Amino acid sequence: MLDFILQYKWAFFIGGEAVFWGSIVCFLLLRYVWNYRKLSKLFILLFLLSDLWMAAIGYLDYRRTGQFETFQLVILIFLAYALFFGRGDLRKLDAFIARKTAKWRGIPENELPPPALKLTGAAHTRRELKNFSVHFILYAAITAVLIVTYGILPAGSLPPEPSGPLALRLVLAGIVNHETAASVLKVWSIILAVDAAITLSYVIFPKKPKKTATPG
Repeated sequence: MLDFILQYKWAFFIGGEAVFWGSIVCFLLLRYVWNYRKLSKLFILLFLLSDLWMAAIGYLDYRRTGQFETFQLVILIFLAYALFFGRGDLRKLDAFIARKTAKWRGIPENELPPPALKLTGAAHTRRELKNFSVHFILYAAITAVLIVTYGILPAGSLPPEPSGPLALRLVLAGIVNHETAASVLKVWSIILAVDAAITLSYVIFPKKPKKTATPG
């Protein structure tokens, strides 16, 4: 049975992802459409079990092959997202659906669940810095794991263009001596740089509150 699962590991991975998203949809439907709040919590457990299922497949496949391959890398990225960002994103989605279904049922505005607080100024900047810090730590941790696994690209194998400091050329080339992992890190490095630029813009120019129209 185990050999069968590992032979079709990508199919079981996709199945785990289908369970992951299906459990979220079922949680929201039971909670807000059919109002089975206690029963909906069972799908949070299923949500967590799907993550454990993917981690188990990745670990067992690594034990069998002895190599950290693309499959383990993909699972690591998915699990890292679930660990660092999944809970917060699910909370935001839960609050959004709660207000939408309440409006759909015709509940008066003053009885609706409170909307998510929109931060501005220093509070917003602190949150952006915190989110970027988590992003950077996650990037650094996974990069460190890949460096230990595959090693760093030799300086002699770096492309001549673009020219610049060795560290920059190494990052643009993907850092590690593995084609797939390097391709992932190249894209991720660009995303991290964009995230850094956006975060820095909020440090220099803090977000201002929206002006509310005054009755004339």
